[in-house]
Amino acid sequence: MHTAMTNRRIAVLGAGNMGRALITGLLRSGTRPEHLSVGEPSAASRERLARELAITAAADNAAAVA
Repeated sequence: MHTAMTNRRIAVLGAGNMGRALITGLLRSGTRPEHLSVGEPSAASRERLARELAITAAADNAAAVA
């Protein structure tokens, strides 16, 4: 991961196909899971992402970017 990202967080708004692709790509490129969060209204999607990708998943966008 680029050194400029070491103390930054990225919030992805929505965990549909595009959001999941962005998150997966960021993780594969070296972004650490603790630097990522997602805002997703679907409880099932939130739980799956948190479990499978070890990222923070919030019920709404405001919580994801906080």
